[in-house]
Amino acid sequence: PNIVPISWLLQQQPPLSNKVTLDIITPMRLINNGKPLFRMSYNVFFAALQRRINQLAIAHGGIELDSDEELNTLAATIECCDKLLHWQDWRRLEQGHKGQGIGGLTGMFTLSGDALADIWWILELGALLHVGKGGSYGFGRFRLLQNA
Repeated sequence: PNIVPISWLLQQQPPLSNKVTLDIITPMRLINNGKPLFRMSYNVFFAALQRRINQLAIAHGGIELDSDEELNTLAATIECCDKLLHWQDWRRLEQGHKGQGIGGLTGMFTLSGDALADIWWILELGALLHVGKGGSYGFGRFRLLQNA
């Protein structure tokens, strides 16, 4: 089969407006100090997204993406509103007499701001690659919904 560069795939996506909703389809587990976050802020989400993209670039492309202060400054201007997130357990792992739930946050949240156009490519990559613990196994899948 033909190999399609990710840049081509990103160019096929419609440009973002200044408002977009992230619909988290499979539970997104973001970890802080070894514990899952039951409440998520946009800053934590964006940092996890950058880490995921950087780790995959290192593992599969042999390149490390530079930390872009301008990108972080733009991302900090994005407003997060209409958070309708809740914790969802997908299944339980049995470990002797104790079981451990595997789950994460699902639901939607809306991002708005003029800087969305500048960071859209990170959001698009995140929608393709997933984010959070277990992203390789299908956790943290989200889609971007355009708002009118």
